[in-house]
Amino acid sequence: MQPDRRLLQHAGDLCRRQLPVIELTSLPSVLKTRTGKPRSRLISSLLTGAWRETPAAPEISAEELVIIAPLLIASGGGAMAFWKLRGTPLESTQAAADLKQVYRLYTLHAVVHEREIQQVIKLLSREGIDHILVKGWSMARVYPEPALRPYGDIDLFVRPEQFALAEKIMGSIEGRKFFVDLHKGADHLDEQIGRASCRERV
Repeated sequence: MQPDRRLLQHAGDLCRRQLPVIELTSLPSVLKTRTGKPRSRLISSLLTGAWRETPAAPEISAEELVIIAPLLIASGGGAMAFWKLRGTPLESTQAAADLKQVYRLYTLHAVVHEREIQQVIKLLSREGIDHILVKGWSMARVYPEPALRPYGDIDLFVRPEQFALAEKIMGSIEGRKFFVDLHKGADHLDEQIGRASCRERV
């Protein structure tokens, strides 16, 4: 039995309210200076290989994690950061607990997005519109967990001659319920997917 969308939205709202509200300017300066490492380097160190099924143990301290956790949450990398912290001593920290909330929220979003994609495809298929699903969900499939690759809108390539009809459908009352980014034609699709794949694995 598939979960009801209203329950998923409610659960997502609960998760969202539980996410920590942290002002970056409120971080203690002593924590910023004690490590002597740029925050960008700390983030890079933590996220390197985090997308793997079993990532290597993180090489950062609890204090360093406190510094970068708000940045990870704000940037969309919170779930992937938690994935790498699982099973390590850092998982018991408050910063990791905050990142876990992001992971839970993105997990719920992934289920909702997948159901929305199914509904969008049904809308277009009823009118015989061919489509190619790219970015977002299509990229998230290659990760161990969908939550590790969050996405918002639904990116679809359609035939140029069907683009106007596709726009009309997605602009209808039923279609406006979804966030769809339509693309006319797919002449440069191979090149775009290649660049996206490279970025996903950096």
